[in-house]
Amino acid sequence: GGGGDAYGSSMSQSQTFSIIVLPVNDAPVFTLLESSISVYQQYGSITKKLVEGISPGPQDEFGQNLSFTLMKLTGLQNFFTSTPCIDLNGFITFSRIPGAFGQANWSIQLHDSGGELNGGIPMTQKTFSFFLYGTPSSVFDTSIQYGNSEAFIIWRHVDLPLSTSKISYNAATSFTVSLHECRDSCILTSMVQVNLQACSDYCNISYVANAGIAYSVSIIAQNDVGQSGATTTSIFVPDLSTKVDYISVHSAEMTIGSDLTVIISNFPRIPTNEIMIRIENTYRVSKIAAYDYAEATSTMPSKTTIAFSVPPWDTAQCVNISISDIQNPNKLIVFQFEFYENSIPRISYFFPTMGSTSGGQSLRVSVINVFGCTQNLSDWTLSFGGVRSTLSSCVQVSPDEVLLTAIVPAKPNVQVESNIQGVLGFKSTYSMSLQFVYTPPCDYNQFCSMTNANFMPNQYLLQSDRLESLACDVKYCLDARRFPPPVVISFSPTAGSTKGGDVLELALESDTLLSFSLTNETGIQVSYNSVVQSSTMVQSSMFTIVSFIAPAYHSDCCCGRNRSCIISFDVFDILPRRGFSVHYEYIAPIDGPPVILNVYPGCTKVHLDSCTSSAVLTSQSFEIVIDLENFPMVEEGNEEYVNIQFNLDPSASFVVVSSTRATTKLQISCVAPVATGNYSGVIWYRGYLLSD
Repeated sequence: GGGGDAYGSSMSQSQTFSIIVLPVNDAPVFTLLESSISVYQQYGSITKKLVEGISPGPQDEFGQNLSFTLMKLTGLQNFFTSTPCIDLNGFITFSRIPGAFGQANWSIQLHDSGGELNGGIPMTQKTFSFFLYGTPSSVFDTSIQYGNSEAFIIWRHVDLPLSTSKISYNAATSFTVSLHECRDSCILTSMVQVNLQACSDYCNISYVANAGIAYSVSIIAQNDVGQSGATTTSIFVPDLSTKVDYISVHSAEMTIGSDLTVIISNFPRIPTNEIMIRIENTYRVSKIAAYDYAEATSTMPSKTTIAFSVPPWDTAQCVNISISDIQNPNKLIVFQFEFYENSIPRISYFFPTMGSTSGGQSLRVSVINVFGCTQNLSDWTLSFGGVRSTLSSCVQVSPDEVLLTAIVPAKPNVQVESNIQGVLGFKSTYSMSLQFVYTPPCDYNQFCSMTNANFMPNQYLLQSDRLESLACDVKYCLDARRFPPPVVISFSPTAGSTKGGDVLELALESDTLLSFSLTNETGIQVSYNSVVQSSTMVQSSMFTIVSFIAPAYHSDCCCGRNRSCIISFDVFDILPRRGFSVHYEYIAPIDGPPVILNVYPGCTKVHLDSCTSSAVLTSQSFEIVIDLENFPMVEEGNEEYVNIQFNLDPSASFVVVSSTRATTKLQISCVAPVATGNYSGVIWYRGYLLSD
C-alpha cells in the first residue's frame, strides 16, 4: 500500500458477488414409543400405536411426502402372515400366525421426498423387537405307579431339567392335573396345581384313589399365554377287600324260609365242603345248592357265587347270617336277614335313606302285608323326630304291597349329620320305624371361597350329585383361574341419547361363559357407576346375547348441548376376576333450533349489520359458506336429511364440507337472479325446527 497522498488511494474499487445458499434436505424425525412389542395371546390382525412425533424436518420441509418401511433384521421364524406396516399416524399393523413364538428384530425407516442433493438425508432408521409368546407344549411320558394306598402320577415336559434344550417364549410355568371319577359317567373330583419349580427331572403327584373305581387323569401345561392340549391317562386301584356285592332277597316269611343267592368279592377259592354258613351262630346250613368262582382280572376282583336255602325260623326277627372258611372261621362275611310274620304290615324298603336338613325331598316307602290302600291316605301317618311329613300318594303295586310317597320335612335345628328315627303308622294299630340320615347342606359359596379365593362352586356337579354333595368336599369347587375371560363378539349400538332407554345388546362367545354353563340363572352382571343394571340373557350354540337398557346420563361435567362423552359399562361373569368393560357414547339431544354462526357472503336476519360488503353480481354463479352450531352431525351418506329453501335460487345445491357434534359447515352453490335485492333462505335437519 502506498499511503494516502494527493496522487494515490488506499482502497481498491468495490466489487460485487453473490453467495448462493443451497438447500440441504434434513433427515425426517420420529420417536419410538417403545423399543419392543410383546404379544401374548392375539392372533389375526393386531394394530398398536408405536410411533409419534412424525415430521419431515424443519418447517420449510413440511410439504415433503413421508413413508415408512419395515425390514426384518433377525428372527428364526416367519411370525407373520405378511410384512408388518406402519401408517403415517404411527400405528403398526401386523397379523401373527397361530402357534408362532419367539423374538424377531426389525428396522423401521422413515423416508421423505427431499432427496440427497447437496448431502441431503432422506431417511431415518431405528430398530425395535417383537416378542411373541406362545402356549407351552404338551406333557409326555405319563405313567402311573401304585403304592400301598396311593397312586403316583408321573410325567415329563420339555422345560424340565431332563430336556437338553430350553424354549424361551413358550415355556411352561405350571401344570394342572385334573382327576375325574368314572362310574356311569365321569365327574371332576380333584384339581391339583403343580409349579414348574417343584419338578426335577420328572413331575409327580400322589393321589389316594378309592379302590375299585376308575379315574381319568388329564395333565395340562400352562403359562401366561394359555395352556397346552391335555395329555390323558387313567388310574385304577383294584378293590381287594372281601365284601358282599349282591343278596337276592333280604327277608322271608318266618314259617316258610327262602332260597338265597349271595355274590362275594375276593372270597377265597375253596372247595364247597369247606364253606361254612351259619345263622345267628347257632344253626348251620347243611347244604349249599350251587357254587361258582370267577377269576380276578386287571379291572375286576374275583367273584364267588353261593346259593343255599334259609330254613323257616321260630320267631319274627332280624338274624345275622355268616359265611366263612371252615379253616378260618373267624374271617366272616356277615349280613342281616329278616324273618317276618305274614299278617303284620312291615316296611320292605325306603329311598332315599339320607337327605338335607332343608327337607323337600320326595321319599318312597314300600310296605308289605297290606291288602289295599285308601286314596285319601287317612289310614297313614309319617313323622321324623316328631315333625309330621306330608303323604302325597298311595299306590297298590301287588296284592299285598303298597308304595307310599311323602315329602321329607325340614329339620333346621339339626346342625350335624344325625340319624333321625321315622315312624310310619297304619290304621292307628301298626307302627313301623325307619332311620333317615339328616345332613346339614354345605354352603359351597362360603366353603369354596374360604378354601381358595379363586374357587367357586361347581353348580353343575352339585345339581347332578346332590345327595353326595351334602358334606363339604373340595371336589365340588372349581378354580376360576383355569378358565379364560369372556370373549366379546359385538356390542351395539355404541352410542345413544343421554336420556337413556336404548336397548343395548352384547354378544359373547358362549363357550367362554363359565357361569352360564353351570347355572340356569343369568351369569352375567352389567353395572354402570357401580349400579347393577337389569339384564336378560339368551344362549345359542355359538353366542350368548346379553340385553340391557341404557340408563339416563346425569353429569355436570360434560355432555353439554350438542356434545358427547364416552363412559364404560363394567361386565362381569359371576367371577370377580372375569370382568371387562365396553365403551358407550352418550350424546346430548339437540335443544332448540340451530344457530347460524357465520354466513359468507351474507348475514343472518338477527345480525343484518354483519352482512359482507362484497355484493354478488346478478346472473352469476357463486357459493355461500354457512357455519352452524347446535346442528345435528351429518354422517357420511346422510346428506339427504339436510333441507334448504332459498328464494334466491330454488334449485340451489349444497355439499357438507365438515360436520362434528360441535359445528357443521355447508357450502351452497347457486345462481344469482337477474333482479337486485336482498334474499333470504332457511336450512334445517329433517325432524328438527327450521332456522333462519
